[in-house]
Order: sequence, then structure tokens, then C-alpha cells
Amino acid sequence: MYVMKRFDFEFRPFGPIFAIIIILLISPCIMAQQRLTQIESADDLIGGAYAESEIGDYLLKNNEIEAVISDLGHQTQYTNTGGHIIDLVAAGNDNDLLNSTFTYFDNSFPNQGNYDQIEIINDGLDGNRAILRFSGVYSENSDVEVITEYSLDAGESYVTIQTWLVNNSGAPLTDFGLGDALQWGGTDSFAPGYGFDLNGVTTTSEWMAGKGDGVSYAFTRPSGPLTGPNGGGWSDPVSYNADIPVGDTATYTRYITVGSGDIASAVDAVYEIRNVSTGTINGLIVDAGSLEGLDGVTVNIGSDESDPYSQIETDAGGEFSRYLPEDDYHLAISKFGYPSVDIDTTVINDQILSLYIELGDTSSNEGPVSDTVSYIMRPLSNIPSIVRRDDSFTIQVDADQITSNWQADLTFENLEFDLTIESSVFDSELGRWFIEASFPPDIPIELYDLRVTADGLIDTVESAVKTIADFKSDFYFVHITDTHLPTHTYHDEPGGLTDTSSMIDVWTLIHDFEIINPEFVLHTGDLVNEGELEDYLDLHTFSRAKNLMASFTVPVYIEAGNHDLGGWDDTPPPDGTSRLDWWKIFGWRYLNQTSGPGPFTQDYYFDYGDIRFIGLEAYNNYDGWRYDVYGSDSFIDEQIIWLNSVITDAGPSMSIALFDHMDFQDQLNLLPMGIDLNLYGHIHRDEGSIDDYPYSLATDQVTDGARSFRLIHYDDEGFHPQPTYQAGAGGSNFTINYSPANNGLNDTVTATITNTYNFTFEHGQVVFKMPPECGYIIDNGELWQTITLESLDLCYVEIPITANAVTTVTIIVDPESSFVPGDANGDGIVLGSDVTYLIAFFRGINPPPDPLLAGDANGDCFVIGSDVTYLVSYFRGIVPTPVAGDCE
Repeated sequence: MYVMKRFDFEFRPFGPIFAIIIILLISPCIMAQQRLTQIESADDLIGGAYAESEIGDYLLKNNEIEAVISDLGHQTQYTNTGGHIIDLVAAGNDNDLLNSTFTYFDNSFPNQGNYDQIEIINDGLDGNRAILRFSGVYSENSDVEVITEYSLDAGESYVTIQTWLVNNSGAPLTDFGLGDALQWGGTDSFAPGYGFDLNGVTTTSEWMAGKGDGVSYAFTRPSGPLTGPNGGGWSDPVSYNADIPVGDTATYTRYITVGSGDIASAVDAVYEIRNVSTGTINGLIVDAGSLEGLDGVTVNIGSDESDPYSQIETDAGGEFSRYLPEDDYHLAISKFGYPSVDIDTTVINDQILSLYIELGDTSSNEGPVSDTVSYIMRPLSNIPSIVRRDDSFTIQVDADQITSNWQADLTFENLEFDLTIESSVFDSELGRWFIEASFPPDIPIELYDLRVTADGLIDTVESAVKTIADFKSDFYFVHITDTHLPTHTYHDEPGGLTDTSSMIDVWTLIHDFEIINPEFVLHTGDLVNEGELEDYLDLHTFSRAKNLMASFTVPVYIEAGNHDLGGWDDTPPPDGTSRLDWWKIFGWRYLNQTSGPGPFTQDYYFDYGDIRFIGLEAYNNYDGWRYDVYGSDSFIDEQIIWLNSVITDAGPSMSIALFDHMDFQDQLNLLPMGIDLNLYGHIHRDEGSIDDYPYSLATDQVTDGARSFRLIHYDDEGFHPQPTYQAGAGGSNFTINYSPANNGLNDTVTATITNTYNFTFEHGQVVFKMPPECGYIIDNGELWQTITLESLDLCYVEIPITANAVTTVTIIVDPESSFVPGDANGDGIVLGSDVTYLIAFFRGINPPPDPLLAGDANGDCFVIGSDVTYLVSYFRGIVPTPVAGDCE
């Protein structure tokens, strides 16, 4: 709690110390809006190999970027006065590689503006555009007035530069070049159509860019080309040549942007500035051996191999997402140590082009590249567990009976949660351990990796456990089938060894499902195209599929199909290879038996509330392996017996949903067996009626660009299957864009979701990345969970995503949680005026600080006279910086 008291006391001025000590304090929750300040402390200087900022220069910053404009007396290389951008970085990134930019007049270097006056038009603290103005004269004619403004608004990743020339001389200025001198510093200059080799070249292009290590820049104007010469490390782009009569004014506007180190990241803002229609190109590039994402892969983009247009680099996870204007492009993809890959493709406006690319020579790989099923038998990444946080769950482990000292934990991002082992029992008949584990209190709701350790044993399973608050009575889940990874083309057909088109199809759905947010996904087989190729030619079909499926952000239950298990007589691997490899990669090795009661097949069930979901293995035994066990039917007798027992055990109060690849021989009779819903695939088309109970429905394929999925809604009245939807080859039926970037640096972010499906996703979800440990306000959604990571908060916002509409949701850092302690007058700065404000407040002249605790300088949760004393002591260097108290 906090207490506010008013009282009268004598106030004595504290001398000139208020005038000379001004400290800017930013709460951890405040990622400040646009702000313009004069640098008064070395702590506010920008770092980097080419940083030149000094105390007295001006810092123009917002959530996206920080720019330093030199003070009047701060001359840098080639400049006569200050008044120029000398440092430029992304917000919070001390990696300046830009030398400087300054005006370049009359197509002659170093003709420029010489400034002798400076004015802060607006410091940005009122929420409006921050503007800094320099005034002076043309270096070659003092009768020509030059005025340049640098401005920045919230959410912009670029500085706007606007210059006016007023001709007060006695003669007109004819064909007078209005341009800029760009000193690229530690970046390599680039222009579309020319590439990186600009030395000695006169370029004409809509924009120019510079690429450095971890930072990049782009320079453009609102419309029209930039034309000018280039040298080693410099460019002199001219916006246009003007005729300026006596007494007239000419003006020109340009922009400089900041990117993350590749050309495309800096140019994304150029398309916004120039109002260029674009499509999106995104992708995942992985190592062909490990299937791990590759960072720093270069994607050179051009209309052909000799006409460079842009350049992209992958992030730490091997992903990229950038904008490109509609056109045909040639992509040259390379990374040191890997063979290059060339792709010709087309970007279409307002559509998404997705790529999945594997780099490397797989012929040198040995053995499986995916984690094999070693000790943990359940839960698995393909048979996960969905568990309420207040419940315990069972971990099955295949280990020796003498194993002891069991421990388990869950991991998500950089978080780790130890589980409590409630019991551990060895079943001698099954030869497995059954370990009962429970969660720590208030563990976040998420999909976790599971790690189990014991004496001499350690095993980890990705995406194995999903925690939930409770089973929902109104929810939806998704059915997909026939992904045929990595390609629907067979290995001995043209392109069969290199094509990854099916991986792209699945990757597109992964990103859609992040927002659609189903409770889980049921995959009914033909996960891969050829199940025998895990080790043959080192194609690693199962490994590649498993690694990709682990990228889903929701649990995925997988049952095998005929392409996964059936085997092919005409392929070199021995009979049974496909099934043996499935057990190795997806479990369970104890199925490798030829007699007894079984089990022989990977059948399982899980309960979600009052529904029992049953996965039944189905196949055609093409190679006739262990014919006496597996026969030629879809289901062996032991499977039907097991299925009936599991349905009986559920009882009449539970709904029954079955998912399998296909009942090839019509062995199932749904209604008498008590099955309410059966989902299957195999036929690569929709089949069955969504109106006829019991529901028996096939869903169209994912592969071959169809990207199909079927949503099943469940409520108190039972199952409500929906028509099949298709993301389609363009991937454009469902898109989300963030403004500004969803990167944890912005205190306000808006997500714009375009849904062209004829279905309202009632439980859609957007996960915002926000400044850490703050309160938040949501416009058009519900914040139901916040997870704090090392440097940001993950804010989970549920939002209904309306059918055939554009839906927006905005998250804002709550001002009540983001005040600056000691900032009584609310201007974002702690200085002497806050002492004056508090005194006037105590005397009844000023209203209370807003929020009130902003006046609590000493952190005791009281707003009283001691806070004035604390502030004065702080300004005198006696006490530490004001801090927020732990107040409720």
C-alpha cells in the first residue's frame, strides 16, 4: 500500500545545482517514444567502431533507432560545422558503423551547408514528432540560406532529413544539385542494379544501402531516383537539380534507415517510405546434416545472376522474412563451407512466398541426424502429453530395473522447471519404468521439452509436454494428413534427391497455427514420402520430418501411414527397413517382436476432458515384412481387440474420436463401436459429410502446395467438423504484420491479422514480445499470460480472428507500471523541477503526481516530504538513483 500526506514547510532554494545536473532516467518498462536530448553524460554516447558522438551533441531516438547529430562546433571529417548525422544504430545496439552524412550542393564536393544556429522545434516528450533544426548558409555563397531539419516519430526506423535553400543572392542558381555526401564508414555500399562494386561508378537508383557487421543502412527519397558518383567508401547521391530564382526556395526530403546487418532489413522501411507494393519472402535454411537452422546464410537477390537487387541474411535460427516488390527473382544462396544453391522464383504483391532450403553435401553424413528414441517412451514429440498444471502425469522410461535417483525437468526458451517425482515404479511384465511427476506451482502454460535423468541415464524429448490451466469445454483442434516429407517426388525421379517443397508446405502451416492456436494437431500419416530412406543415401527422411514437426508451437499427435511403414519392393533397403526406422526415430523399440500378445503396432490414446482420442496405426504391407504378424490388412486382430477395450474402458459418458491413416479394408464399423468421429487421409482429397453422424472424414493433403487442414470445433453439443481450408501455394490466406517490430523493444505494438478463411478463429492468439516485467493494456484482445524471459516478456493475447476480415490487436505498456521514480511532474526526466512540483503539490497548488508513486523518490511507498529531501540529496550525489518501491 502507499500513503500520501500533505504538510507545510519552509522551502529554501538549493543553488545552481538544479541548473547543471539533469539526469534522464528510463524505467525498465519504458522504451521511450521519440525523444530529442542534448548529450550530457558519457553514458548516453553511442558506441561502435565509427562512433564519433561527443558530449554536447544531440541524441534523436525512439524505440527503433538512435541517431546522433553533431553540435554546431563539432566538425568531423570533410564537414565545416556540426549539424550532421554522425552516428546511427538500432535502439540499444552500440554498433555504429556509419561515418557521417551531410549536404552536398551543386554537384561539387565538399560544397555543403555551414550551420551557426540550432533550435529544438520539439523534443518529442509530448508524443509528437521530435524535430531538430539547423540554420546557416551555403559554404560557397553566404547569401544562400540553408535550413536542415532532422525529425523522428514513434515507430519509425528511419530519420527524416529535410533541407531548404533560400536564394537571397543577386543571381539565380541554375541546375543546382541538391544532394548528400554519404560516408559509408565500416559498411560496404550497395545500389540495386549495380551491387556492391560501386567504386568509380555513377549510379541511378531509387535507394542506396550500406552493409556492415550487425548493422546496415539505406538512403532514399520519397519518390524518383538518386543519381551521383561513388568512390571507395563514399557516395554522393543527388535528389535533383533545381533552378532557384532570386528570392525563391528549393527543398528536398530524404530518409536514412537502419537494418540488422543485411541489405533487405534496411530496405524494408524504404518500401514503406516510397509507398511501394510488396509481397513477403520468408524461409528457413538448415544444415542438411544436422537439420539445425543456419545463421548468416546469404541470399543474394536479382532479376538474374548478373543483375543484383537486394541481399538477405538468415537470423540465428536460420529464418528470414523480408519484403520485395512483385517480380521474378533469381536467388543465389550461399554460406562459407557449403555448396551454393540457386533458385528462380516469383514474388507477388500481398502474398507470401515461403522457402525451405537445406545446405550441405548429405553424402558425407553418417547415421541418423535426428534424436533417436532412447530411454523415454512416452511422452514423445509425436505422442505428447497435455496435462493440467494441478495434475501429475506419467513418464514411461525403458531402462534397467536397477536404475535409481530419478529426476526430470521441463525447459522452454531459457527457462527450466524442476518436476517433483511423486513415484517411480518398474513394471517387470512390460520391462519399463512408470514415473509419476508433478509441476511446480504456477508453471507457465506452454509446450515444453522434457528431460529425464537418473544414475547413468539422460534423455531429452522435444515438444513433449503441454501444460494447461484446465480442459476447455469449447475449443478446436486441427486435422492434417499426407505431408509426404521432404517431397512428394520419389528419390529415383528427377529432383527427388534435392526437392524440399513439402517442407515448405508444412512450414507455412506451422506459422498459421501459431496464430490460429488450436489445442493440438492430429496427423494421420504419410508423414514422409519414402519411409525406407532414413539411412539410404543419407536422405534422412524421418529425421528431417521429426525436426520440422518439432517446430510446431502446439502439440502434434502423429500416426503412421503406408508411406511411413509399408515398404517398397523396388527400393534397395531390406524389407522392414521403414518400420524399423520408425521405431528408432518415433518409438517404440519394444514393438520389435514376432510372437506373443503384442503390442506390435504403435497405437495409443489420450484423454482431453471428456473426449478420448485414439490413434490407430494403419498401413499397407507392401514388402510383406513379417507377414505372419502384420498380414495385408489395415489393422491386425490385436489392434481391433485393443481398440474395443479402450473404447469400453472410456465408458458411455466420453466422446470417442479416432484418427488413422485409412481403413483400407473397411474393418471398422463406427456406430456400433461407439466412435463419434473418425479422421483419416491417404486419398489426397476430402471425403465424407460434415453433417452426417457419426462423422467419418478424410482431409485433403498438405503436400504439393495444397497446405490443407480441417478444423474441428468441439462444445457441449459435441463435434462440429468444418470444411477443409487451404493455405494454398501463395500462403496468403492468413497473414500477420506487426507495427512497429515485435522485438521486445517497443512499448506499443499493433498486430494486423488478415484472415481470408470463411471461419472466425475464436481462440486466436498473438504472442507479443515486450519490455520485461511491465503491466500492459490490450486493445481488442485479452492478455491471459505473461512469461518473463531474460530480456523481454512474452505476452499471450487471445483474440477472435474474424472470418474474411482484417483484425487488429494492440498492446501498450501500462503507464501505471512504467513511471520514472522521482519524476513527479511526469515529463520523463528527473530534475529540479520535480522538487518544485512536489512542494507545490504538498501546498495544494499542483495536482498529485500521475501516477502518485512517481513522486515516491526513496522507494518507501509513501509520497511525503522525505521524497523532496531524497531528491535533493540525489542531485548532490549523496544517495543513489531514485527507485520504485515494492508497493501494492
